[in-house]
Amino acid sequence: MKNLNKTLIAACLATLSCVSFAQSSSYGEVSYISGRYSEPSISANPTSLRLIYGMKSSESLSYEAMLSLGMATGTGQYKTVNYGIKENSIFGVYAKGITKLGESVQAFGRLGYTSTSLTDTATGPGGSFQQTTSGGSLSYGAGLNFSIDTTSSVNVDYMAYYNRNGINVNGLGIGYQRSF
Repeated sequence: MKNLNKTLIAACLATLSCVSFAQSSSYGEVSYISGRYSEPSISANPTSLRLIYGMKSSESLSYEAMLSLGMATGTGQYKTVNYGIKENSIFGVYAKGITKLGESVQAFGRLGYTSTSLTDTATGPGGSFQQTTSGGSLSYGAGLNFSIDTTSSVNVDYMAYYNRNGINVNGLGIGYQRSF
């Protein structure tokens, strides 16, 4: 049932994006993400590269597809155990609301759904352990775009990618966006 709900949400957002494609302008974005993984006893700061393809349906609404790929493992220590958290991938679909704050500044908010895959490693006196986990969650965030010219901008945003069962995956992103 959960997989059916995820599929329906993705299909609805994809359909809305396709319907608005004829009157939309497309854009791409690449961002460096400084991530934060946390759960009750541990935390780590993995980094990733995020790619977004978006379509504007109006001046105030866009639809986006996102892929984020892990770059560096976040590490830490809990008692005598050293651990690492690496983001394998995060896939997401979003609706993005946009409002102008001035001639060259826009504020935006994203709301959507992500599917996250992480690899956890641990090494301690008793040996080593590695596992890959995945799950989906509501995802949201907000940020600012600063226009460079009519087709490009730089941006900063903060996203909550995953928040379920006491586990949180968040990230601060700095990126470049270009319209097609």
